[in-house]
Amino acid sequence: MAHRATPPNQTFVFADIVSYTAITEREGDARALEVASTLAAAAALIASDTGAQLVKCIGDAVMLCVDDARIGLGVALRLKRDLGAVPGYPELHVGVHSGPALLADGDWFGHTVNIAARVTNAAAPGEVLCTDATVASCRATYGLRFVAHGPRAFKNASAPIPIFTVLPAPARFVREPDLAPTAPTQPMTRELEVVA
Repeated sequence: MAHRATPPNQTFVFADIVSYTAITEREGDARALEVASTLAAAAALIASDTGAQLVKCIGDAVMLCVDDARIGLGVALRLKRDLGAVPGYPELHVGVHSGPALLADGDWFGHTVNIAARVTNAAAPGEVLCTDATVASCRATYGLRFVAHGPRAFKNASAPIPIFTVLPAPARFVREPDLAPTAPTQPMTRELEVVA
């Protein structure tokens, strides 16, 4: 299996469907397949629009990767927004984490990927959750708002990791955030709201 080291700022986005097993049991296999296929199609479209890589679809979940943390957060928010606009579509857990990883045969491996998956599991229904590593990796946070929750322990993490809920900044203060890769033209400010 060939692999190569990658730059330290890969950002991984995981999204999975809330209560997918219950949907399967309650509404049947055809509805479960429809819901999963809708998530996969939305992820593919967003990846195409933003330059992100749709790494894989795993049943009721998708995994994407991008080398720009700002774009990764935009991908996560757009997944929530676009699927939230589908009538009757279930909510998502979405998690984002940034750091080094290994690319092998089209898939990504390593501690960063594992933490991204665990952050996703920690997200509440309808929440986009990210780590301090992703916030720190953003070249720009224009159009984004971060609500701090403090450090949280994750399995196989050497120390607790600070996590943040990611929200679009209020429209009256900023324009709709671009999701396509762009180089920042000026220093950007970061809005942080600390939650007790």
